[in-house]
Amino acid sequence: MQGCSEKEVLPQTGTFEFKITATKDASSSFYNPYTKALERSDAENGETIKGTWKIGETISVYYFRTTSEINASDDKVPIKKVGTLTATGSGTTTTFVGTLTGTFYVGQNLMLAYKQGADEMVYDYTGQDGTLEKISDSYDYADSGLTIREIKDGTIIGEGSYFHPYQSIVKFVLKDSEGSPLKASSLTITDPDGNGVCMNKFEPMKARLDLPTGHNPYEDCVTVAPLVISPATPTDEIYAALVGHFFGPLMDADLKLEATVGSDKYVYVKENTRFLDGCNYVVTVNMTKE
Repeated sequence: MQGCSEKEVLPQTGTFEFKITATKDASSSFYNPYTKALERSDAENGETIKGTWKIGETISVYYFRTTSEINASDDKVPIKKVGTLTATGSGTTTTFVGTLTGTFYVGQNLMLAYKQGADEMVYDYTGQDGTLEKISDSYDYADSGLTIREIKDGTIIGEGSYFHPYQSIVKFVLKDSEGSPLKASSLTITDPDGNGVCMNKFEPMKARLDLPTGHNPYEDCVTVAPLVISPATPTDEIYAALVGHFFGPLMDADLKLEATVGSDKYVYVKENTRFLDGCNYVVTVNMTKE
């Protein structure tokens, strides 16, 4: 007589079809409504930024390497890309389809990352022009986790996925000390000493305002250049994508803004700045002429 036993679930290796439902709406952010593709909505209680997915946008899929895999790899990065998914429609919620190649098992955790046209997990915020449209096209980084619940007939099945953004979006309204608009041709963001500020993703409790020139978040931070935002034409309203952090408010992040207005320089310094990822802010800054 044979006893009853639970069927063992073994890893499966190969190329598998994969389809998910991806959502970015008010419920996808812990802090504030924030969705792709970033559109303005002026309301009585302030400006809201939200939008939808666009057909053809892609999501990269990663799995977490084991310790032995990390040690055997050349890059020592704890994740590995296993596939790309493409949006089949537009809207707040849409379906992404594609294939995954590798070794997978039921209960395995996958990481899904959104970045326009990206093959590697590098977050580069340089080249901003101060517009929401540019942020939507090039700097709207977001990720999500997903657990495999079934592998059947060459298909991997997972639950729906809610995406959370890496950055906050800040609209800086520039004024002089008397409250008159300042039409700036550039806005430079640094710490009070004029240096770029960096954050190590592996140490969230030490997080500061992250202004990278483009670095792998799984490496230790190195020297970072100031973030320079260059509008196409001088303006007193500049949108900036600034990295917040999923784990909570950025404590002790000291911020310096330097605006170029014609041949003049105007400066604003603020201590203990807190920007949360997934939130949008409107900040009026009264700047002092140097």
